[in-house]
Amino acid sequence: GLGCTPARTTILDVSIEELAHAAGVGFTTIYGRAEDLDPTARYDGVLCVQTIDHLTDPLTMLRRVQQVLTPGGWFYVDMVDHLCWCSAVAGKLAYKVDHPINWSRSAFHRALTTTGWRVRGTLLSNLGIHYGVLCTRKD
Repeated sequence: GLGCTPARTTILDVSIEELAHAAGVGFTTIYGRAEDLDPTARYDGVLCVQTIDHLTDPLTMLRRVQQVLTPGGWFYVDMVDHLCWCSAVAGKLAYKVDHPINWSRSAFHRALTTTGWRVRGTLLSNLGIHYGVLCTRKD
């Protein structure tokens, strides 16, 4: 091998079904929300996909991930670009009822920088509707 240590991955979710599936294929699982993570836990990387749009308090989640990320660790998070979704899918201004916050890219970046993140890279997917960012802590 390359001398790499195998990664240990923990899945955090509020869906019992998703956690059962993850446990079934060998992942460690935690029932809950990112805001409820033990602040003394440490993770080298956090991946938050198709989640932040559904939170009523995303800033608390962004701050909690800051607390649990090891120095030099990375954080990837994506969101639905609301204006892009409106024009590409809905064809007019509309709202997704399961998204308490309808993000624009600029508002998303403000939320990240306000909570102490430095954006290192971006990724567009799904017709440019999903917008992801790779971040590190500013410290």
